[in-house]
Amino acid sequence: MREREFFYPNRFAHRYLTCTAEICGKNGMTALLHLAKLSDYIEHPPPDNLVEEFNIVEISQLHYAFEEMGRPRMGRGLAWRTGMCVMHNHIFDFPQVPFSQSDQGKVALADALPVIIQVMTQYLSEPPSIVENETTYAFSLETCPACYGRNPTLREKDWTQSPPCKGVCGMVEGGLWRLTGARYDVKEVACIAREGSMCEFVVEKQISHKQWS
Repeated sequence: MREREFFYPNRFAHRYLTCTAEICGKNGMTALLHLAKLSDYIEHPPPDNLVEEFNIVEISQLHYAFEEMGRPRMGRGLAWRTGMCVMHNHIFDFPQVPFSQSDQGKVALADALPVIIQVMTQYLSEPPSIVENETTYAFSLETCPACYGRNPTLREKDWTQSPPCKGVCGMVEGGLWRLTGARYDVKEVACIAREGSMCEFVVEKQISHKQWS
C-alpha cells in the first residue's frame, strides 16, 4: 500500500535548502541534492510562498543523503545543524508564529515549544500533543519528516552510532534558542527507523551549559 503523502509549504523547503547551502556550501549542496535524487532543485529551488507542494518524503531523502555523504554520525550532525539553522534563523518567517522579532529571547519554554512543533509539523492538520513531566517535555511523531517513507532496506543500515532523526532535534533546539534565548537539549529516544511505532523526543527543562558546535 502506498504511504499517505504530506506536504510542507514551499517556504519551509526554501528555507531548508537555504540553510543546507549555508552549512554544506554550494558544491556540497549540489552533491547532496544529487544523492537525494532531488537534482531538479539545483537550478529550480522551491519558490518562497505558502503553497503546500513540498513532500516531506523529500526532507527524509535529504536526511538519508546527509548520512550517505558523511557517514551516519557526521551526516546526522549536518542534518542537526541544518535543522538548527532553519528554526533559529527563520522562525519568524512562518505564519504559525504568534511572536514578533521584539519577543526573541523573552518567550518562556512552555510557550515556545508548542509553536516550534507546530511550525515543524505544519504538514499535519493538528500538531502532536506535548506531555509535561517533572524534568522534561515529551512529544511523539507518527509521521516524522526525518525518516518518513524510508523503505525496509534503508532501515536495516547501522543506526547505532546516533539517533537517526537529528534534524528534528536541531529544529526544536534552534527554535527554542531563538525564542527563549537559552539552549535546551532535545533527544530522540525511539525511532520508526529503529522499528519503533513512533519517533519520540524529550526536551530537557533545564538550560544546557554544554559546548555546542
